[in-house]
Amino acid sequence: MSSLSRVLGALFVSLLLVVPSYAAEQLKVGLAAIDVTPPIGVPLGGYGTPSRRLSPMDWKGKYKYAFMLKPSTGKRDAIRAKAMVLIKGSEKLLFLSIDLVAIDKGFKKYVYKKLKKLGFKKENIIVSATHTHHGPGTLSKKFLWKVIGMDLYQRKITKRLKQQTVEVAKMAISKAEPATLHSLKFDAEGIQENRRHVEGHFDTEMNFLMAKDQNGDWMGGMTNLAIHPTSMRSKDLRYSADIPGEIERSFRQKLEGVNKTKRAVTMMFTNGAEGDVRPVHGGERWMTQLAGTLGQQFITKLDKAVQIKPVWKAVTKKVFLGLPYLNLPTCAADMGAKGFGKFIMNTIRKFPLATALPMWTDLTLVQLDGISMMTWPGEPTTSIGLDLKRAAYQAGAKNAWVLGLTNHHLAYFVTAQEFYEPGYEGCASFYGPLGGVKIINKYRKMINKK
Repeated sequence: MSSLSRVLGALFVSLLLVVPSYAAEQLKVGLAAIDVTPPIGVPLGGYGTPSRRLSPMDWKGKYKYAFMLKPSTGKRDAIRAKAMVLIKGSEKLLFLSIDLVAIDKGFKKYVYKKLKKLGFKKENIIVSATHTHHGPGTLSKKFLWKVIGMDLYQRKITKRLKQQTVEVAKMAISKAEPATLHSLKFDAEGIQENRRHVEGHFDTEMNFLMAKDQNGDWMGGMTNLAIHPTSMRSKDLRYSADIPGEIERSFRQKLEGVNKTKRAVTMMFTNGAEGDVRPVHGGERWMTQLAGTLGQQFITKLDKAVQIKPVWKAVTKKVFLGLPYLNLPTCAADMGAKGFGKFIMNTIRKFPLATALPMWTDLTLVQLDGISMMTWPGEPTTSIGLDLKRAAYQAGAKNAWVLGLTNHHLAYFVTAQEFYEPGYEGCASFYGPLGGVKIINKYRKMINKK
């Protein structure tokens, strides 16, 4: 055999070895969404206001699912579970967004347990609630959340919802196909306002992670914006995804309108630092109009989307938050307590919640080609969220996402000043004036670790 033949033969064998390896490393993206609306009659979770409460409570067993809260009466639009999965060789990254008021760590644990046999690592599964106050209650075993606005735990309702979430994840995995990833960021205009009446104090930054198929058509993706989904009135007892659902629908329609084929699009909403941020207008009509306005802003910015590399790393660390307690003086001021009640609350000052909430929680940082996604176990206010983003940008991030209400829910996180000011947010912040600072400091170490 000539030397040229030997060289060509060796080159051919090398190609046979290299090509399958290269093909295995090609990015695949899968997206899916399903309707997970529970039976009518399950009380809605999120509001503990009189308009939601049964009086008296259902001691006689009149209702199948409700005891403290009024049963739901209908369905305005679907409660959905949505999934976006990235697969590159043996590496997998899964994002889930569900139209619920909150996610607890048990929910995430269940999803991981069912998916780890498919090769998923715990830190590579991100489960977020959109924070609609018109999704199902009855999902928590914690006494605190039952009383505040979830009603008594219903095992069958909770288990079915968890199973459906795993189902949508598997559906996204089965639909995964070769794709490219694209990032977009712009400032939303005329959508939000600060509910603490601090003029202009909210995060307008809207982030997107989207995928295109091999034909160049949009498959869909996920978006992130800080906004409290409280467009629907508390006295309306119908299921609804509220403004996150309308935003998803608006973006989906815009992308399908620019696709060359009739390819269907899946969009999923994740919330940001929405603790003190609400829609600029409330009401069912305004929610649709605001989402349409946002959709128009989105489509005019779409040509600014940039392709990014499918290279990611996820890491989870524990952070010690301390002993949880109820901030009684702030609660007294928020409730307008007077006389002896006010005196007692200001004297006791702290009501321990050690058995109701944990002292530790998990934080997950996902870094994806210049994008830093940081999970937050509850509802940070604007100042807290902006401080966290600032830390990410100072460390070199191109885009920074605060994934609020993700993987766990430990209520509100506020600044030291907000903690002592009259207001619902300070009253519902259970880890003291430095709870949010502890999380930010932990992320600083995670982001800057080489």
